[in-house]
Amino acid sequence: MGPCAKLRPSALAKCILCLFILVLETAVSAGPNIGVPPIRNFSAEEYGGHIQVWCAVQDRRGVIYFGTTTELVEFDGTTWRTVKNSEGILVRSLSVGAEGTVYVGGANDLGYIKTNNMGDSLFVSLREKIPKEHGDIGQVFQVYNTHHGVYFITEFLTFRWAGQRFKILPFGGVFSASVDGRIYFPSKDKGIRVIANGKMSWLPGSASWVSTHGRLRLFPFPGDQKVLVSTEKSGLMLFTPAVVQDATVNELVAFPNQAAAYIGGHSGIALLSDSTLAIGTIGRGIVVLNTQGQLLQVLESSLSINPQIRWAATTTM
Repeated sequence: MGPCAKLRPSALAKCILCLFILVLETAVSAGPNIGVPPIRNFSAEEYGGHIQVWCAVQDRRGVIYFGTTTELVEFDGTTWRTVKNSEGILVRSLSVGAEGTVYVGGANDLGYIKTNNMGDSLFVSLREKIPKEHGDIGQVFQVYNTHHGVYFITEFLTFRWAGQRFKILPFGGVFSASVDGRIYFPSKDKGIRVIANGKMSWLPGSASWVSTHGRLRLFPFPGDQKVLVSTEKSGLMLFTPAVVQDATVNELVAFPNQAAAYIGGHSGIALLSDSTLAIGTIGRGIVVLNTQGQLLQVLESSLSINPQIRWAATTTM
């Protein structure tokens, strides 16, 4: 096991944030900061994969997996390896299940990683388990592990795996989110679908949110089961999910914060284990906020780098 595996999860998550960009050859400088985390940049030549990296998770052993445009690569803190059987697959999403299994969502493929007797990581495809009429699954944008199954989510369909077979749900979404065991699917005009305990319903009171605030993206927020909402028109907002019943109305409220100048466009928000929020921006680096909206840190790319670089934030847990 390499040195990265020995880092505390919170430190490791912050450490890999600057790896997780579409161009992995940047220098880093600090803006407002609370101490710059240890940062190591790896080029595509070093890790032996495509330059575009879409997702990352860390398994129980401390090994980190990165999904790229052409394969899945793993890093134990010392050595980079390509996961066998993943060559040629665009890997868009990764998730670690409660039992420690790493689940994989790709372009027209989905499955999980297992380790063989030699200790090598292998990608095991579950595509053949999908009914033929749904065989052209498209890109799996998100994978979520819950106590009621593993959900592989494409733009138009959701595939729920319960260990033996898939159940096909007739909806999906590029910007779905999993918060406290519930999965949220913002729609263009009907509000937000919610899957809770394996059952789908509409989030009461959410039908007007899209027309008022524009396109919505949802993310976890620390404490009290709150959900952070990134809106197209109104910036960052919050709601606390009420019991999902017709008589209950959920209220969307503003989340005042000091990062508005950085996040006019962003490519992801990650909740870190120390209850801070890391926001990946387009051309402005990564900003870190606390739950009061105070700007704690800015990690920016060098001025010599193309300003349109997209920085993405993810946790590895």
